[in-house]
Amino acid sequence: MLAVLCLIFCCSLSSTSATFVHPGLLHTSSDLARVRRHVLANKAPWNGSWVLLSQHMRNSNYVPRNTSFINCGTVAAGRILDTWSSSLQLINGTSDKYLESGIYGYAFAQSAELLRSYNGWTGLQQFQKMLLEVFYPMNKAFLDHHNGQDVYRYWANWDLCNTASMMTIGVLTDNQTMFDYAYNGEGMGT
Repeated sequence: MLAVLCLIFCCSLSSTSATFVHPGLLHTSSDLARVRRHVLANKAPWNGSWVLLSQHMRNSNYVPRNTSFINCGTVAAGRILDTWSSSLQLINGTSDKYLESGIYGYAFAQSAELLRSYNGWTGLQQFQKMLLEVFYPMNKAFLDHHNGQDVYRYWANWDLCNTASMMTIGVLTDNQTMFDYAYNGEGMGT
């Protein structure tokens, strides 16, 4: 719930805005600049966290592993996102697939939003396409139909994570209609 409220606050207090400001989900450009200033000034805890991150073994040696589908129940950020978007086509499995499409869609869209203005990453369009073709349809299907179940069948976090995913994908892809749909709670359970 807090993530959705933060997302609503950071994106727009009204669902009628014509354009989104990027980055604009949970971190703004000024937030990122402030963190950078603290790191460069060696201020705690920012600098200490940066040192830990930059010294972490996986930071430079991490090799992304991808798959063509996610079966629920069973270093460089741009490279990780590119690897996923170059192959992911389906989220499958038990009803948990809807929970996971909300959680992962939200996290993926947040990550891409933070990287969108980074000159070293050129995979934004491919990543947006993957979110629109794999995650968004799952989010919308769950919000509209609740997996064919009564609205009380699933806990509220299922609705919230799918709403947050749809909102973040809407912001990332500059899709006001998608954002408004999630913002206004037009689905069955929202």
